[in-house]
Amino acid sequence: MVFILPKKIWEKWNNTLKTWFNRYILKAYRGKSFYGQQLLAKISEINTSFKRDFGKENSLPQYKYFTSLIEQLINFSRVYGTRGKVIGDQLRNILIADIRWEKKNHDIFSRSFAQMGVLMLAIWGFIFLSSYILKKSFLSMFELYTIFLFQIAGAFLYTIFIQKLRKNTFIVFEKLSCTTNTIMSLSLLDISFGHLLKIANLGLLTRPKNNNLRSIYDQLHRSILRWKNYGESPQSDLNYLVEELYFIQGSMQEKLMIKILGVKFLILAIFFMGSYFYFLYGLISNFDIY
Repeated sequence: MVFILPKKIWEKWNNTLKTWFNRYILKAYRGKSFYGQQLLAKISEINTSFKRDFGKENSLPQYKYFTSLIEQLINFSRVYGTRGKVIGDQLRNILIADIRWEKKNHDIFSRSFAQMGVLMLAIWGFIFLSSYILKKSFLSMFELYTIFLFQIAGAFLYTIFIQKLRKNTFIVFEKLSCTTNTIMSLSLLDISFGHLLKIANLGLLTRPKNNNLRSIYDQLHRSILRWKNYGESPQSDLNYLVEELYFIQGSMQEKLMIKILGVKFLILAIFFMGSYFYFLYGLISNFDIY
């Protein structure tokens, strides 16, 4: 007797599985840069079709804070109009630089997992080949399962450590970058000063502990005060601050890469080479040495 589930339940399970696969597996495989490139392609469409068919540009790929910023630019351009391109060259160049960083980061992440996979295959190849040649099992099934789970745990911990390390490194930078780019982009539109600051969430931005980022924060506030008190355009200051931000990001990225290499070395040494030496110990201890 074959049990058949109702069609609605099958469809629900199928949709849930597709959503889970797209959100976790496919997204991790593609990396953030894939969605950044999709957004970059949309920017070109927005700028070229703004005057004749702008209303249809309402579906943008999700990429960091850039998506919400571009959606804000689109909405305000509909209301207030625009002096030139909807998405300026400065914001586009910032997006391109960010995509390049994400692509580099994803390549490093992928290579790390490839190295773990190759090392894992080599270790298990050695285990099975040794057992086959010597016609003897040197470890119990429980120990073999433990070795396998130990290696999987290493790969999992590597993912967790890298994500946490990256988040802690760039969380303040991304908030400051988001606020600065939002003010820079929206200041080109005819939006009231108070409304612009509310959108940019400048009041929610705390003063960073990092010396370089704190300097950018202070200069941003001074530029905003001059704009508020004297009507002085902040564009030249904002362009400079954005360039400085991404120069600082480059330095932060280099330091992060060193930390990532250190974490990878520890994971490989402890979880992968550790399991190899454990098997090697079991292999050697099975021989009687006189």
